[in-house]
Amino acid sequence: VEARLGAGGTGRLLRLTGALIFLIAIANVTNLFLVRACARDRELQLRLAMGASQWRVVRHFIGEALAPVAAGAIGGAVFAAEALQWFGGGSGPTYRFEIQHGVFVAAMTVLAIAIIGTVAGLQTMRRNRRFSLTDGARGNTSRHFSRVGRGLVIAEIAMGGAALFVAGLMIKTTVNLETVDYGFAIADVMTGTVQLDGARYPTPEARLAFWDAWRTRAKAIPGVKQATLATQLPMIRYRGWSRFRLDGDAPTTDAEYSSGLRSAITPEFFETFDKTLLQGRPFTEADGPNAEPVVIVNEDFVRTFIPDGNVLGRRIQLGGRGSTRPWMRVVGIAPHMWMDSDVDRLPQGVYVPLAQFDPDYASIALRVSGNPQDYREVLRETLMGLDPNLPLDTPRTMSELIHQRTSLYRRLGPQFIFLGAVALVLSMVGLYGVMAYMVRTRVQEIGIRMALGAQHASIVRLIVQQGVAQIAGGVTLGVGVALYISTGISRIVFQMTPWDPWVLTLSFTALALTGLAATLIPARRATRVDPLVALRAD
Repeated sequence: VEARLGAGGTGRLLRLTGALIFLIAIANVTNLFLVRACARDRELQLRLAMGASQWRVVRHFIGEALAPVAAGAIGGAVFAAEALQWFGGGSGPTYRFEIQHGVFVAAMTVLAIAIIGTVAGLQTMRRNRRFSLTDGARGNTSRHFSRVGRGLVIAEIAMGGAALFVAGLMIKTTVNLETVDYGFAIADVMTGTVQLDGARYPTPEARLAFWDAWRTRAKAIPGVKQATLATQLPMIRYRGWSRFRLDGDAPTTDAEYSSGLRSAITPEFFETFDKTLLQGRPFTEADGPNAEPVVIVNEDFVRTFIPDGNVLGRRIQLGGRGSTRPWMRVVGIAPHMWMDSDVDRLPQGVYVPLAQFDPDYASIALRVSGNPQDYREVLRETLMGLDPNLPLDTPRTMSELIHQRTSLYRRLGPQFIFLGAVALVLSMVGLYGVMAYMVRTRVQEIGIRMALGAQHASIVRLIVQQGVAQIAGGVTLGVGVALYISTGISRIVFQMTPWDPWVLTLSFTALALTGLAATLIPARRATRVDPLVALRAD
């Protein structure tokens, strides 16, 4: 999946989230084996005292970890294969679970077994043998639960919180996708793209004549309110990054040139999308090949490169070092119109007259009356009337194009939300398991306290304090992990910053409250201990 999505912010987030889930699972099972080692501490120390080697103890735990971890890996591989099939819609080989994926799962399984068995075995050997042999039978194994075990719980909570934070980002992204106002006409716009054949349209005059004829015929279609051509539609970037310099700049290398997006448009562009310029004038039919070169800049361009806003009348030259393009005079300032397909950005960009730029490709946008889908075939027939050999590429409504461009967010959102929920559940299961174990091993102590008159509230507070300390440590560490993950993943969130403070606060508040609940359950169970039964317990 990552290979298909790219190695940018999305791929990085997938790697990190997958690694968090994997590490949480290892920490959970490792803690389980540490608890088992504590409960069997006396037995294991007796084996060592009778001559068992340290490697034998480690090997014993590795052997015990083999069956459950292997079973989990097989189940996970089957689930992953089905999930990939669903993710790809069953339509192609891109998302098949292949041999190399199985090898990777097998390698991670071996690694997990080795880590779990080694950590549990080494912690057993580090404990005081004399203390274990004299105290083990008294059931006070809670004091043997190592710092490693508590550290693993803190790490689980931290990683679970980070994964939950990512899930929160995706939830807000999904909400934003459904509620955002793009600010330009969408519902009644039909589009299509054409790439001209250089052999049949070899000169700028031939290409410009075709674009003029197509636009004129499209305007004549019954029901068409307005038609425009552009090399880049709002939110749909095909090509268009360009270096440039303003008059007065003197860059000496390409790296010193500024850069932004560029779109060649016909005069009706802004009217077609129901937008008006903030300042200046739009292009007109008079802005032809032989007229003075002109350009319209967007508000993000002005904000980035000319903070004082004094841009009308200034000149811009497109291209890097050695460019022979003519200097263009700025005649207008356009509002933000989503020039980049990376929809979380506000990219600086310029618009140039299509008649002065001579592109060999362009998209047409028709603003129509009624349902734009009804104009799909009419638009195709209009093109064939000009040139039957030219295919109309991707004839779609503007709504369909935007939905396609944002499909990554819609498709990945449920995956990350699911992973966040899994991470939260695993983290809380780990915390609950440790706290429940601590309560069981302190049965005698709790019984004595209750026999001496301790109130239920004081018993609950005693147990909860231990859990709260681990929750606080996990939340603190998790915030740092979450902020680290948020760096460089702007492409996976929509209309928000990747370190959104509300998402961060709500995610870790939910984590802390869930962790507190996981601690309260065994704490309340401790208050139901019968002091007489507890004092008789071995």
